[in-house]
Amino acid sequence: MIKITVELIPYGIKEASHEIASMIIANDGTGTHELGNYKYIITSNTEEDIRGTFKGYERKKMIWSLIKAILKKEKNII
Repeated sequence: MIKITVELIPYGIKEASHEIASMIIANDGTGTHELGNYKYIITSNTEEDIRGTFKGYERKKMIWSLIKAILKKEKNII
């Protein structure tokens, strides 16, 4: 499982930071060695959760490519 968090750090004061959004990505176990299939949930303090699946991710690519592909799929985010 992969978890990406977005924190707000008011005025750069780490002690005042708090999470404002996150994305959890989990392998659904149906892919191959080369291609992964994933379930994800995107949460935000101000919006309803977004749940979905992403199939056929080339595992050899960097994790940022998967995150970008999921965000691009969810057109109402970007």
